[in-house]
Amino acid sequence: MKKRFGMCVIGLGLMAANSFGQAPAAPLSPEAEGMLAPDLMSMGLNELKARAATMLQQGDTNSAINVLLICNEKSFQQSVGEFNALLNTLLAAGNLAAAERIYQDTIAQRNGLDGNYYNSLHQYYISRNNAQAMLEWTTSLQGKALPPDLRVQAFAWLFEASRAVGPVSRVTDLVPVCITNFDASTARGLLTGVITAYDSAGDQAAASKVLDALESTARLPAELRLLVICQRINLLFSTAQWAKAEKCFQKEAKALPDGELAACFQYAQACAGRAGQFDLRDRLCAWILKEQKNKTDTWQAAAGGWLKIAQERKTYADIPVRSEGLMQMGCPKKKLAFYYFEYWNVVAKDGKPADLLAMLQFGERLSAVLADEPDKELIRARAMDGYFLLEDYERVLVLLEKPLPDMEGDDQANAINKIKAHLALQKGNKKEAVERFRTFMGTIKPSNQSPMDPITGLVNTKEMCLGLNAKRIGDILSSMNDTQGAQAAYKEATGYYDVAQKEVRANSPESEYIKVRLAELAKLLQK
Repeated sequence: MKKRFGMCVIGLGLMAANSFGQAPAAPLSPEAEGMLAPDLMSMGLNELKARAATMLQQGDTNSAINVLLICNEKSFQQSVGEFNALLNTLLAAGNLAAAERIYQDTIAQRNGLDGNYYNSLHQYYISRNNAQAMLEWTTSLQGKALPPDLRVQAFAWLFEASRAVGPVSRVTDLVPVCITNFDASTARGLLTGVITAYDSAGDQAAASKVLDALESTARLPAELRLLVICQRINLLFSTAQWAKAEKCFQKEAKALPDGELAACFQYAQACAGRAGQFDLRDRLCAWILKEQKNKTDTWQAAAGGWLKIAQERKTYADIPVRSEGLMQMGCPKKKLAFYYFEYWNVVAKDGKPADLLAMLQFGERLSAVLADEPDKELIRARAMDGYFLLEDYERVLVLLEKPLPDMEGDDQANAINKIKAHLALQKGNKKEAVERFRTFMGTIKPSNQSPMDPITGLVNTKEMCLGLNAKRIGDILSSMNDTQGAQAAYKEATGYYDVAQKEVRANSPESEYIKVRLAELAKLLQK
């Protein structure tokens, strides 16, 4: 038995020799051989490649091709020799398992070469811009013995070529062939591709005919029946038959698996979104949240979509309200935390102070039920930023009684000092405010950090931060009728911004921001 298996492996090896590297080049014609210098066959591979490259640069394409053919032949012979040497050594050592593995690897390499070859041919036919020629070529591929992945690719090309040439009957005739030749999952992928192509081109009538051909197939697999249902729904949405689409979606939803329904929902949201159908999108989300709680992917897609609609409609007050609603509906707490972090910036940047306050209050309730400590700390950090924006400095100080996880050394004390500076200014203690802002500037001068403002998106360099605070000090001193001190502070701020302008990228948002600040300071220095 062992001897027989060994002979089989040797046979496989000989077969592999014919598939290793590329197929041997066709013999050169006598005319071509006569054009070549006699010493070419004695050249090494690298020398031949260099010679061919030189010929191509000189425009001598025919000679370059002949040299490359010799190069290919020598490369093939070398590869076969190396393969046989390895195979014979493995067999001599009795390592049949390794010999089999080497053979399978060689087959995989050959499949890769086949893929490169046919993909290159496909690109060639595309470049010819001849739909009929493409159709004839893709049709001819169906009779070839191709590797499985290339068979699928070749049929996809045939579908596309048939669609391009038309009529649609040319495509519908291929539907039963596709179902017969491939498993249900592969056939679904191929059929989805051609239906989507018709849909994207605005030819929903043709897409519907493909679905009709599918439905008329006897003993249609369950996976393909699901394809028909989903694509029927999609076509109603893509043709803007909103009332009919909504009714069909709700009718079929209960029978569709979670993944199928989620894909239909996302497609419906995209179509309705492009058409500005906010009310329809809202209704779909609300219906899913109420009626499809057992379908996790679809339910969570609807939850995210519900919040997204509020942002797109610029009804920012709805975001904390809907977040609270999702909590009451049993949305996973981890998912709620994700939504909170995603939409906090939206509300903080574009919402009203009352909207931000509502978001912060929801964050506190969410934090109370979260088990994940890092998420709780991130919510606390957002709360500090939010209450700072709302100028509730005393609330920020309460939150700062415990340092944030990423605070090191004097970070907590420096943050407390900065908040107290704002609080002092708010209460009219201007002298204390100036002293504390000066202290804060002293703490950041040794730093090289450039934090990003979550609201504006600007990256604040150290000099930008120093300039901001020096200008703030100047404003405070000006309000105290200390003209000389104010002018000195404005001049100091100008110096910081001048340095900052040299550090940031020209024409960047940071650069434009600095230009505005410098213009303001220039006016203040003229007073």
